[in-house]
Amino acid sequence: MNKTKKSLLFSGLALMMSALLLVGTTFAWFTDSVTNKGNVITSGNLSIEAMAYDVDTAKDTYTIPGVNNGNAFGFKDQGTNLKGENVPAIINEKLWEPGVSNAKLLTVTNTGSLATNVQVKFDVKDGGLMNALWFDFINVENGQFTKRPMSQLAALGDATTVTLEAKESVSFILVYGMNEEAGNEYQGKDFSADVKIIATQATVEKDGFGNPNYDKDATFPVTNNKSFVESLENGGVVTATGAFDWDTVAEMKGDTKSTLNLADDANITVTKDGILDLKDNAEVIIQGKGALNQDMESEIGYLIRAAGSSKVIIKDGVFVGGLTCVQAGDNAQVEIYGGHFEALVDWGGNYWLLNLIDNSEASIKVYGGTFVNYDPSNSKTESPVANFVADGYKVVSEEKDNGDTWYTVVPED
Repeated sequence: MNKTKKSLLFSGLALMMSALLLVGTTFAWFTDSVTNKGNVITSGNLSIEAMAYDVDTAKDTYTIPGVNNGNAFGFKDQGTNLKGENVPAIINEKLWEPGVSNAKLLTVTNTGSLATNVQVKFDVKDGGLMNALWFDFINVENGQFTKRPMSQLAALGDATTVTLEAKESVSFILVYGMNEEAGNEYQGKDFSADVKIIATQATVEKDGFGNPNYDKDATFPVTNNKSFVESLENGGVVTATGAFDWDTVAEMKGDTKSTLNLADDANITVTKDGILDLKDNAEVIIQGKGALNQDMESEIGYLIRAAGSSKVIIKDGVFVGGLTCVQAGDNAQVEIYGGHFEALVDWGGNYWLLNLIDNSEASIKVYGGTFVNYDPSNSKTESPVANFVADGYKVVSEEKDNGDTWYTVVPED
């Protein structure tokens, strides 16, 4: 019995010593590792440089039939960089007379890392001289001279698009003159054209899945009434930039879908017949910080009119209507998530920023935005008074020093 107890005692002591030896140790598993450092994604940049050069007849770089009587000519080595502040006009002709002509060399370089589409746009202003002038805009790589009436300048610029890979360049010769047969009726008249060189993404690069169409909606900005209206009517992404007058109807119909980006510098004066008119199943999304400002010359008084089963989604922007910013009828749907809305005049003492056509099935839902002197939760444009504010949202008001009241739609607490 004692011998057994001793054996058990020694066994217990051995186990205790084994446990003590394990204190402070860890079990190790077989491991391995690979470290790959420096993984970075860098966005490409879109950048162009444009230079203009004056004629130097002492050089013989170009010989173009029909230009300079077929004699060789070239351009000066020093040019004008058109990208910067206070750049002088590249065309500044004075005391012209019938038969006089001139030319400029315009070189555009893609200085960025992304492929780009380049377009040269001409915003013309005729002071009575345009019909006495001619021009051509020739790509020096593959163009041929065609004497064209100056009235075609803007259209030719819009139709001329060149794709440049990174660091590539393209050069154009703008040649222009006064018709030899121009009569006395053109004395004292003038003509001017703003030249704008625009770059936008080219659908050349592919994404990681080999998809070349990820940027297919990249488009040139619109800078005048004609391109603005046509782009909205054709559908797709429309980016408006700069200041210009919008004075004709933009009619979206069928299944047309457009996204209107109002660039930060967009300041569009809506006048005369200017209106965005949606019909059928057309849809438009409006976003950006730019402005649509209707003036007192407007013959319509609305900025946006939706009918049929169309849909209007406003995410941001500044909207100043003559009387109404958005009107909806038939089965149209309007959704407003942001933006600033106001009107030039009231009607019967009330402001009509949002309005439904009587007895229609149209709807307006407001999820955000600021409305001057108009409470969208208490819209007196309707009878009985309507609440356009969406469920889960409310209106907060703020009195301004000029006596206006701003009503802003925000989420409920």
